[in-house]
Amino acid sequence: MLISHDTVGPTMAGPGIRYYHLARVLGRRFELRLAGPEPAPQAQFAQEEPFSLFTYQRGVWPSIEEAARWAEVIILPSDTAADFPQLRGVDAALVIDGYDPLMAEWLALHGSMDVTTGGEHWRYRMQALHHQFEMGDFFICASERQRDWWLGLLEAHGRLNPWNFAADPSFRRLLDVVAYGLPDGEPKHTRPVIKGVWPGIGPDDRLVLWGGGLWLWLDPLTAIRAVARIWQQRQDVRLVFPGTRHPNPMLAEIGSHNQAAKD
Repeated sequence: MLISHDTVGPTMAGPGIRYYHLARVLGRRFELRLAGPEPAPQAQFAQEEPFSLFTYQRGVWPSIEEAARWAEVIILPSDTAADFPQLRGVDAALVIDGYDPLMAEWLALHGSMDVTTGGEHWRYRMQALHHQFEMGDFFICASERQRDWWLGLLEAHGRLNPWNFAADPSFRRLLDVVAYGLPDGEPKHTRPVIKGVWPGIGPDDRLVLWGGGLWLWLDPLTAIRAVARIWQQRQDVRLVFPGTRHPNPMLAEIGSHNQAAKD
């Protein structure tokens, strides 16, 4: 079973895209269920895919319990370990996915909080990290650089120990890399989708494609200011943000630089 902590549907942010495409790959070899948080996608979404899709309620164990007890292996993002501590009691092997470095995101998102309030939220985040490092049988992340980050955290939580070292000095049997998650096939250009199509973008313009949202922790304002400086020398450069609102309405305005970007 795969658990996504973000919306899975026709419109998705990074985490949903990752778990959707991982499910497409794993579903070819295993009987697989993909769980996504409410709201549910359109009924016809993923009907032809090699996995079954269902929705759950965050923190409501009965909404996911049956699937969790059915599974032999569960791949889950870090916060899900805190949302569902009952996962400790299932028989499945638990694989914690560190693709989304939520502590780093949280620090950028809440940097303007007063120290008292920020400290309370920080303690919750540390407890969430502790839960995942305690529960996980195996850990994955999306790049070698991320692996360096998570190795340090695993060391601090006692998982780089003599027993795991004896089993594998590289610790690859504890933590390894699973790339982000994209279709297998090479992309093929079949029709214009941006150049000469989007308002203000000509067919011969040079595009700089921003791969994420306008989140504080990605610092999109620096990129916007940089392109503004380039504009002084050449006017054929366009910085493109394909998505400016989170597909989950509950998160649409959280930690966003939308208004600042418009200004």
